[in-house]
Amino acid sequence: MAKSLSDTLLKALVNNPPAARLELKDDKIDGLAVRVGPRGRPTWTFRFRVRGAGGTTSRGTQLNGSRYHRVPLGCYPAVSIKAARAKASLYAEAIERGENPIDSLEENAIDRRDTVATLIDDYVTHTQRTMRSHKNAKWILDRHMRPRWGELPAGTIKERDARNLIADVQKGDEEDQKAKRLRNGAAAEIRKWGSMLFEWARRSGRVKANPFREIPAPKLERRQRFLTMREAKAVWAASYKLDYPWGPAIRLLMLTGCRESEICSARWAWFDPKAGTLLIPPEHYKSGRDFLVALPSEAVAIADGITRFNGGDFMLTTTNGEKPIAGVARKTLDVLHEKAEKVLGSPMKRFALHDFRRTVRTHLSRLGVTEVVAELVLGHTLKGLQARYNLFGFVDEKREALQRWASELTAPMEDQSTDRSSSESAAASENATSN
Repeated sequence: MAKSLSDTLLKALVNNPPAARLELKDDKIDGLAVRVGPRGRPTWTFRFRVRGAGGTTSRGTQLNGSRYHRVPLGCYPAVSIKAARAKASLYAEAIERGENPIDSLEENAIDRRDTVATLIDDYVTHTQRTMRSHKNAKWILDRHMRPRWGELPAGTIKERDARNLIADVQKGDEEDQKAKRLRNGAAAEIRKWGSMLFEWARRSGRVKANPFREIPAPKLERRQRFLTMREAKAVWAASYKLDYPWGPAIRLLMLTGCRESEICSARWAWFDPKAGTLLIPPEHYKSGRDFLVALPSEAVAIADGITRFNGGDFMLTTTNGEKPIAGVARKTLDVLHEKAEKVLGSPMKRFALHDFRRTVRTHLSRLGVTEVVAELVLGHTLKGLQARYNLFGFVDEKREALQRWASELTAPMEDQSTDRSSSESAAASENATSN
């Protein structure tokens, strides 16, 4: 029998719980009831049948289904009598439209087993089949997202969480904050890969929304940093104070102008010591095509001097050749910078590994290398050239260009006045590209 529910009645049941479970039906909303057991915790429920589930008569009247459903609406007093009636009314309206509230509840439910860590693992597996940049995706997500959200259910991540993550990555570590240095590049990367991860999960039905979707990408300043010859020579000398594989990796990057991933993932199968070339296959190259690096003699000598391990085919490795190094760690770069400053004898502006590419490109122009050859040295695609020249069309020109650069890089330091004039000439002759 339905009963007029009041706060006085429910509070009395809380203070003096019944010996056995008691159910009180509301006299205002059909199907709404409150259950109270010996623990004294009144719980709201709504019992219903779905309109139309029982079929339709010849006159078009929808019949209620024979099956009863029950959904919980919360506990009193957290959910008041008024709030419980409001929730039940919304369900009743949906039922009249032939909708089953349980379907909506199940659709919106969060799977507590599908954690962010699981999501990252599955997404990285997906990118390995579809993206050349899958290693970058894994590195960024493992470094910034997994430690923070790994054990959380993927569906619980909200936009505010994504904004806080991006802001914290942008702040950097204590050293960055002390120097008032923002890591906009890293923040942009976590925003990009975070958005791609959750958009993939949304389309796969594993989350309801992409928390990164409405967050604008951090603005990036175009880097113009390149090393003067004196700085480059100092870094070159300092690289010999780093152990394998970091020292050889730095020197090969400086000599060739290749990207970090291309050198750090290099295999012995790519290297031809007689021809003096490194042929990077499409799956490991940014633009998805073969790229032939015409190595200067100094680079060939460095490669020849690296021990060939029997555990795998990778040139630069800490696992006996089984796996390549993922890159040069920031801490290693900090050590290199510190040692280079000692060689230079003066403070030096911070540099990134990608600045080596800009350095090579800039000084090639200063050394008189044509724009076409200088661009091809870095692997940039030139309009119209692909249709007229094959992969090996500029091997001699590229090798001569890098040999000019290598000969100057490895030569003894000149005085500062000479270096200053050469740097000004380089800056004036070439506003180097940043990719």
